[in-house]
Amino acid sequence: MTKRGRGRPIGASPYAEQIAAIFADGSQHYGSEITRRTGIPPGTIYPLLRRMEERGIFESKWEVTKDGLPPRKLYKLKDTETIDTSKEEG
Repeated sequence: MTKRGRGRPIGASPYAEQIAAIFADGSQHYGSEITRRTGIPPGTIYPLLRRMEERGIFESKWEVTKDGLPPRKLYKLKDTETIDTSKEEG
């Protein structure tokens, strides 16, 4: 694959790799927590999470709180063994 910029293949995303690393232990996370832990801006993280979910990397569910706060989306990796983040764009 053709290289660009910092020597990574075209289409490879360091953001996708950061995100996948957070989920390596099989845990679930909210988008806001992923943003906080990675430092990736919300305007970048949420479209990336959506694309990764559409590609079958993540599954998510809306969690409704009892304290009157808006529902939040909880993300979980579908399968940690078959993840290929090299096609994600950041």
